[in-house]
Amino acid sequence: MFKIPDISHELTALIKAKRENYKREELDRMEKAKDAYNDFMLYYEKNKIYVNEMTCKLFTEIRNEYFETLIKYDTAQNLSQEGSFVHEIMKEVKVSMQKKIPKIREELENEIRGIIFVIEKSNNQKSD
Repeated sequence: MFKIPDISHELTALIKAKRENYKREELDRMEKAKDAYNDFMLYYEKNKIYVNEMTCKLFTEIRNEYFETLIKYDTAQNLSQEGSFVHEIMKEVKVSMQKKIPKIREELENEIRGIIFVIEKSNNQKSD
């Protein structure tokens, strides 16, 4: 069964207010987010043939949104911390993390629940 990447947990800290040891924690979380993304990609690419087309579309959508978010965040960090351009990028990252990704994740979880329900129903009918 597919595992949905938990990159959100790591990226969420990237949009919180600054605090002590922020830079170190931020770098650690960014590395964990990148590792989680890479692990997910390797697993997904190897196993996507085993899930239906709609589920694949949702996995691809969440993959793309995570990738874009990681790139935007990385870009903002490599630019000057001041300026409206960086501020706009960080606003996009925040919208992605708080609205877009949770919506896709919810759709994906519902799709997977539907698949599991069909499998369980099919198994129950066989045993009757």
